[in-house]
Amino acid sequence: MYWRAQGGERRAWADFRDLGGKREPLKIPGEKRATTDPKLAEVLCAQRLAHVTRDLVKSQERAVHSLPPRAYLAKLVEEYLVARAKAGVVTDERIAASQGYLTRAIEFFGQRADLAQITTRDIRKWVEGLRTRENGRGHPLSGRTVRYHLNALSHLYRWARGEGYVPQGYSPVSDLTEKPKVEDPDKVWLEVPEAAFCSKLRERTRRARTIRQSRSCTRSLRRSC
Repeated sequence: MYWRAQGGERRAWADFRDLGGKREPLKIPGEKRATTDPKLAEVLCAQRLAHVTRDLVKSQERAVHSLPPRAYLAKLVEEYLVARAKAGVVTDERIAASQGYLTRAIEFFGQRADLAQITTRDIRKWVEGLRTRENGRGHPLSGRTVRYHLNALSHLYRWARGEGYVPQGYSPVSDLTEKPKVEDPDKVWLEVPEAAFCSKLRERTRRARTIRQSRSCTRSLRRSC
């Protein structure tokens, strides 16, 4: 545990990199900043140490049994979206839409949810939650929009199987017996707030791609000089 000056105060942080973790603020759930209380910091550090150690043991057990490493949902979603963008097979609009749907999956399952541990029952609970979510016009999300959420997660699982993050044949979305029907599966329909959200994501994706291309050109010019 160590202390960092933030906002004019000393705040507690911990470094768990030796245990496969990372440097992180010691904060109470719901708080945005690390605690300034030394006693509370010790308690939080002990709790996080126990959690990180438990994760390390589980990872070692998986390695002993030749199981794939834990596939954290948020990390894999980011990697998956980058892979889709690099492939250039789908449009920025579809990538942005997938990002919006998968962001909601992360909100429900948690950033550190293990993709290989999410069950069909978990998927069903997520669907039930989506059905009660408002679309911005005072109505719940349509069955079509819920289905697009499921499709996005199913595509993530397909990619994860190909990359070895989950066992072959593991597909909790496909095992869901009752799925909302989609009138036109080839057309992407978005609720009004989703369209605005995805528009922003698409613009961010375009800007990020432009910046990467610009940097690449700059490096090429420097090497030629």
